[in-house]
Amino acid sequence: MDIKDVRQTLAPAPDLINHRYHDIEVFRTKENDAESYLVYIYRTEGDTLKCYQNALSMKSKPDMDKAAYNWLNDTLANVRLYNSVSNKEIVLEVYGSGKMHGIYTK
Repeated sequence: MDIKDVRQTLAPAPDLINHRYHDIEVFRTKENDAESYLVYIYRTEGDTLKCYQNALSMKSKPDMDKAAYNWLNDTLANVRLYNSVSNKEIVLEVYGSGKMHGIYTK
């Protein structure tokens, strides 16, 4: 999927109407001259769809334009950010459940 570049605007609010269980969105953002990748993961708790927002700030400015993901279990997903030309990549684990959420590189 494409990584949506929102560096010139604000990151969008989570879209609970048009997303469903286990959808993931990735945005490229900029805040205070720091590049970040913002990952929204959508999952259900009970009968309610929730979005967990996780951000990864980058000191270097890698130019990732695509993302792929797979869910490892109900709360944890691998997300691969990559450049479609150079094939450079960053692999993340992203999780969200209850009041807890996070992101880290593998």
